Amino acid sequence: LLASSAASDVYKRQDMGLSDGETIWNNYPSSLSGGMNQRVGIALAMLLHPSLLLADEPTGNLDSRSSEAVIEAFLAAQRNLDATIFMVTHDSFSASYCDRVIAMKDGKIYKELIRTGDRRTFLDELLTELKIINGGDGDEDEDE
Repeated sequence: LLASSAASDVYKRQDMGLSDGETIWNNYPSSLSGGMNQRVGIALAMLLHPSLLLADEPTGNLDSRSSEAVIEAFLAAQRNLDATIFMVTHDSFSASYCDRVIAMKDGKIYKELIRTGDRRTFLDELLTELKIINGGDGDEDEDE
């Protein structure tokens, strides 16, 4: 009962689309969606107040609203717990919330990008770099 109550509180506190903690707690993982399992795992990891959180494609199976909630939870952990978040992602939108992005190509570091301005500007920089990495020139005014 104590664990169930604690889990329910964590789900609500993390606000990652897990407001019905009792239902989640009383079901087997196989009866929950992949995205729900992913959010539950992240919420449980946050319970431990980590100083380092390793996140491999944390938003990969989530819809946009759940993805944003997970990213917000990471940012809260960074602020409130002084945690370092190490995230591996193919999602430029998620990466745009990071302070530092290391772009890789063919298993090697291609370029390091450091966010110096707002998130939207950083997203544009990331998208431009992706275009260059994938063979484009990054010029928005292409005449093709």
